[in-house]
Amino acid sequence: MSWLLCLAPLPAAGMTLEQAVRRGLEINPQVAQVEQEIGEAATNVDIARDGYWPQVGLSAGPEGFSTSNFGYDLTASQTLYDWGRVHYQIEGASAGLRQVEQERALVTEEAALDIVEVYLDVIGARERQAAVARHIEALERVAALARSRSEVGYTDRSESERAALELARAREQAALEAGALNDAVRQFRQLVGESPDQVTLPEPLALTELLSESPAMLDSAVVSAPQFRQNEERVAEARAGSEEARAALMPRVNLEGSALRREIGGTMEDDIVVALRLRMEPFQGLSNVRRTTSADQRLEAARWGVEVARRDVERTVTSLIEHHEALTWRRQALEAQLDSAQRVAEAYDEQFSVGYRDVFELLNLQRDAFEAERQLVELATEQRRLQYRAAAQLGLLSPMMTHTEREMAHLIRTRHAAP
Repeated sequence: MSWLLCLAPLPAAGMTLEQAVRRGLEINPQVAQVEQEIGEAATNVDIARDGYWPQVGLSAGPEGFSTSNFGYDLTASQTLYDWGRVHYQIEGASAGLRQVEQERALVTEEAALDIVEVYLDVIGARERQAAVARHIEALERVAALARSRSEVGYTDRSESERAALELARAREQAALEAGALNDAVRQFRQLVGESPDQVTLPEPLALTELLSESPAMLDSAVVSAPQFRQNEERVAEARAGSEEARAALMPRVNLEGSALRREIGGTMEDDIVVALRLRMEPFQGLSNVRRTTSADQRLEAARWGVEVARRDVERTVTSLIEHHEALTWRRQALEAQLDSAQRVAEAYDEQFSVGYRDVFELLNLQRDAFEAERQLVELATEQRRLQYRAAAQLGLLSPMMTHTEREMAHLIRTRHAAP
């Protein structure tokens, strides 16, 4: 599905991630630029096809110094056989067009990923703000208890002062989160063109798990990635250039005709000539032969470029898969830590009410619980981010938002065979 097609109107209730991406790509100047480059490449293909048409030339002007004697020279040439030179020119131009189409995929995926990242930044900042607000609310309750204990003389002012210090730190954290949210909103507005008043939390497919379970599927995804396919088209373009260079060494068979009127011996004469001709490119030293060598070297370099692209994409995706697995283990540990902190907090509340615990212990426990909750928010956001990064690397960001896991698996297996 193209990002630039079927732009649905945004509902008043809010903006989904897919809608934000479509809206952002619609106003993205890089996407507009590469669309024009595709048009240019398509025109170059048409120019190459025009090589099958006859060449026509005309020159005209006065003969000698007399304006009354007007001469002309009309020539036409039709190539009958050129050893496939025009065919290879068309093949090269077509491969160039497909390269630019893959460049469009790369640019679109990169621009879409920028929007996805900012969308997740907005949601993550709001979730962290909510966590800080809950933290401040809990600290205010503890601070009220500390003041009450100090007022009745049960403890000195150290507990209330420590609670005030923790509150100040929490409010500083709230200010930092507000700044992060404002920055994310500003970037979102710049990329999408409107404010993220209501955004919905996306739940991406577990693409990294899908790829890690099947090496064959990972390989299929890699060879279908835009970066890999773009390098394949470079090979096709270089191969066409190599064949064209060889064809240029051979004489072309042309049917040529000319009609001319010129002054001969003071008299204007008309002449018409039609003949078969063999035409060869001019030779300058061994330059024509060396062009074939240069074209072959370019082809070999392009083939190595395919392997470089494969390694780059595979290494990047594998790194994302491993990073996601590490985050999963860390998230499980933090969830266990937060659950334990909540149970300990309940026990501390009971023990505090009978004098077995003091305010310092409550504050320490609350700070640990808040840090665990804040890190969980960041980890959840980062895990979603990694899924979208892997999809963008493989050119799968659009189906990532619309396909089921089964549909995605089928797409990965069959996409490279598609034209």
